[in-house]
Amino acid sequence: MIAEWMAQYDALGEPRCGTADDARAAAWLRDAAGADARLRTWALQRIVARQCWVELDGARIAAEPLFDSPPLSGPGSGALGAFGTDCTIGWEKAHPGAASLPGQSIAQRRATCVHAAIILATGDAGIAPLNAPRFPESFGPPVVQVAGDAAPRLESARHARLLSDYTREAAESANVEASIPDAPDVLVLTPRTSWFTCTAERGGGIGIWLDLLRRRAAGHFLATGGHELGHLGLKQAMARGLPKVKLTLHLGANLGCAGDPRLAVRSNDPALAEKLAAALAAAGYPAEAITANPPGPVNGEAHELAHAGLPFLSMIGTNPHFHDRADRLANLDCARVALMAEACAAVLT
Repeated sequence: MIAEWMAQYDALGEPRCGTADDARAAAWLRDAAGADARLRTWALQRIVARQCWVELDGARIAAEPLFDSPPLSGPGSGALGAFGTDCTIGWEKAHPGAASLPGQSIAQRRATCVHAAIILATGDAGIAPLNAPRFPESFGPPVVQVAGDAAPRLESARHARLLSDYTREAAESANVEASIPDAPDVLVLTPRTSWFTCTAERGGGIGIWLDLLRRRAAGHFLATGGHELGHLGLKQAMARGLPKVKLTLHLGANLGCAGDPRLAVRSNDPALAEKLAAALAAAGYPAEAITANPPGPVNGEAHELAHAGLPFLSMIGTNPHFHDRADRLANLDCARVALMAEACAAVLT
């Protein structure tokens, strides 16, 4: 069933928050979840780019605005140099996860730099946008993002022109919620929106979420919109009040990614993370790819749970096509997703 769900998910389009594809994906997930599920919509002002480009030596490169940076409605130009220098326009090659949480290095440097604008080369063959943790706010100078393969051209150029002209439009997104009577006192949480289709980034978590719901392995299920915009959907749900449960299982990014099996398991209770790691290995997941309680910050929506002092158990994987249009169905190992669902059910029930 997981393979069937994932093929359906992959065909839904690009569920960027607040778009028609987002609404289509939310309705699909509600219907796949069955009679126990419902949509909880919420409003936002989504960013719609009018024109966004970088020009080097007279040749234009397609770009995307960074969604928590201000617009540049008229072309800007000036000397181009490394991000952090005193050049008018700074540039840098950035990993797509460089803005997953507020206050990361790139955000701190944006807030204090002297550049009039910044260009970030992200991903490999195509643009792999950074998230916008401070959305709907903006800060620092305008920032545009280009594909990572433009980095050599940026490095050799000494001057650049760019434009980041966008508007904001009223839109809505939705969380998908479900409650199962007489099931374990657990909330299963996964994000469901992304910059592009991002089948391995989001699909694995959604597949496990649906499988655990089918098994009635938990009493509460929540799939949130707005992941890429500062975890907006979870913040909406927390403002209304999450179910009071003994544990939230966070199904984060890249679960079952075919391109990289590495998996981080974290919990506020280290013994619980070890228990899930053991269950994953027992189910047949490659034990050498699992790290329980790694150092570093808690990522994804689990960051919000940890900040609020709520008990959580989190899984997050890795992905060579993170935030990239190349992250499609072939990048997801559905058999591995099924193993992960088996392990989660064993821990929860």
